[in-house]
Amino acid sequence: MHLGSLDYEEFNGTAKEWSITGLTLDRVNLIVGKNASGKTRVLNVLAGLGKILAGKLERPFASGTWHAIFKDASPGTLLGERTSYEIEFRDQVIHSERLLTDRKRLLSRDATGNGYLYAATLRKNLRFRASFDQVTAVSKRDALQHPYLEALHSWGMSVQHYQFGTDLGRTLLAIFRKGPPPPGHTSPDPATPLTVFKKALDKSPEQYKRLLRADLDAVGYPNSDVGLASLESVVIEGPPPTALFVKETDLPVPTLQTEMSQGMFRVVAILAQVNAAIVTNTPQVVLIDDIGEGLDFERSTNLIRLLVRKAEEHSFQLTMTTNDRFVMNAVPLDYWSILSRSGGIVRVFNQRNARKRFLEFKRLGLNNFDFFTNNYFLAAQKDEKARRVR
Repeated sequence: MHLGSLDYEEFNGTAKEWSITGLTLDRVNLIVGKNASGKTRVLNVLAGLGKILAGKLERPFASGTWHAIFKDASPGTLLGERTSYEIEFRDQVIHSERLLTDRKRLLSRDATGNGYLYAATLRKNLRFRASFDQVTAVSKRDALQHPYLEALHSWGMSVQHYQFGTDLGRTLLAIFRKGPPPPGHTSPDPATPLTVFKKALDKSPEQYKRLLRADLDAVGYPNSDVGLASLESVVIEGPPPTALFVKETDLPVPTLQTEMSQGMFRVVAILAQVNAAIVTNTPQVVLIDDIGEGLDFERSTNLIRLLVRKAEEHSFQLTMTTNDRFVMNAVPLDYWSILSRSGGIVRVFNQRNARKRFLEFKRLGLNNFDFFTNNYFLAAQKDEKARRVR
């Protein structure tokens, strides 16, 4: 199952009003736009939907309405070819929640918490009353009666959000112990590159290393080994901390994560987690903000092309954002979605709603970045406005 489209709005009728319309998504997507056009915010909205459905939401949002369309659900989930999920928050209260698939309503819930769910084995709707802060799609999960909620939960759990401009966990080490942690200690964060790397290494060491080494080489980091190393130089009580390392072919000793450049570690972190999902056969929705930030042109281009190829080969959904001309030129226009913001309203233009203008531009043979420096994008906006008037 993958996300086909999303409309979102918050704080309607106030000075803080913000919305995005027309965001349609394929397996591979590049969201482009000028500074402050809403690229990062769009990924945050997508990640927010993932948290809602994964049950990772710590408290209700002050405001926000998500209207998502999912496609290609697996058999046995009761979901059809097109599934609509909508949830609205107002003043930190869930105001409404609905799930509709192929015109059949499976879930409906109002601001009072009253609603109904379709029960698969009973073949009828069951009424319920939920708390104002309980997401029904999470609180009523039942693989037997409500398999469609399990499908939504699995999608939410698969969402991985990376802000490429951050350190992505480069300064985080881990201590791996057998058994439960001693009093006063906590287990390593399961989402950090280190813990993801170890889990995949334990699951399939040869395949995982082979994939990761080949990908690092393809990006521009020739290497002879990748792995985990104990930092014996760090003196603490108990086992020493563990760090990732890459043995680069032109260096005599391994490069620990603490010694890697920020750009190199960002590449290692992303590829470690993407390949971990591949070897463990775990569905993934990959969101990467500012892809290529901090990398030179060649490595940035190589990384993007590699991620696109892996997304196509392994059927995971990849959505990236950028305003970098080199990145734009490396990604075909087929994958583009262009953001245009007017006040708090963000509109999206791509080959699905502005096909004529995209095709005309392609015939010119210019660089993709030139789409921003001529009238083709503006013409697409005019076309869209004309359709609304008609």
